[in-house]
Amino acid sequence: LIKVVEKLVMSGAEISLDNLPDETECDPLTWRKLKKDAILRSLDASLVILKICTAPNIPKVVLLEESFELIISTTNFHLENNIYPQFDPIYKSSKKESGIRYQKPKRKQASHT
Repeated sequence: LIKVVEKLVMSGAEISLDNLPDETECDPLTWRKLKKDAILRSLDASLVILKICTAPNIPKVVLLEESFELIISTTNFHLENNIYPQFDPIYKSSKKESGIRYQKPKRKQASHT
């Protein structure tokens, strides 16, 4: 069961809300909603895996390290690429520049505006 649910996690593991399709066949809001649904489906599947693995009296055979690594990497990706940029302007522009060395001046600049 966990292997089947892992496929759902992987389907939304690398989806970013910033990229619009090259062909503008559909409305950008509709496209964004479809992406959000895929991300939420992936994260819900992650919760299902965690719920199964934390059930009482679960055999050690069911606990798969690959599943945990996939959940952690998926969550980390969505935090860095979808959630943090929505609430902090520094994360939006830090991908274009080399990140760490520019973050303190940007933080000061953002707090003064």
